[in-house]
Amino acid sequence: MQTQDILPFTQKAIQAPAVTIADIDKEFVEAVRRHASTNGGNAAYVADTAQVSGGALRSSERYVTIVLPKTDATAIENRMVEITPAVRRTADGYPIACGMLAGGLVEVSLLAVSEAYPILIGRLNVLWVFRDEVKLERLIYTLDMEQDFGNASSVADSHRYEDDPYEDPTQRTPIEVHTTFVLDGILPPHVPLI
Repeated sequence: MQTQDILPFTQKAIQAPAVTIADIDKEFVEAVRRHASTNGGNAAYVADTAQVSGGALRSSERYVTIVLPKTDATAIENRMVEITPAVRRTADGYPIACGMLAGGLVEVSLLAVSEAYPILIGRLNVLWVFRDEVKLERLIYTLDMEQDFGNASSVADSHRYEDDPYEDPTQRTPIEVHTTFVLDGILPPHVPLI
């Protein structure tokens, strides 16, 4: 990655102090775990700094919170690998634009990525909520990546009326996170999910 690929106004944001793992609110973590389990398992949430910190911190940064209530952290070791776009299929066979995380082991709906507005700060904040622990990663996000994700979205959209389930289950991504909840406007920034 070239430094010039990052938007000029994001240079300061990349170096700015951010939420640390110690700042993550335990009540928020337990609330999203419960909510994801109630809604079928794996889910992604887009939350702001105040929500993930229980109101202790405030900033304009957002966090893609990936909740994998049946997966241990050791199952996904390559969390720092660059996020890449892909057009995948839902369980019903419909095309969906996704961000591929952890070297392609985890796919998350592009809705979660775009609602976190990573282009504004030059990074994608990913809060992983596993069965056994919580991890926080920051992935570089560039203008080129934004364009690639836009292209993936256009491709998925152009095939939205096609129903083409995977015939071979091995074509599926090991961990698919297509259910996304954007917490903006749903909760006050310091109140965890119920």
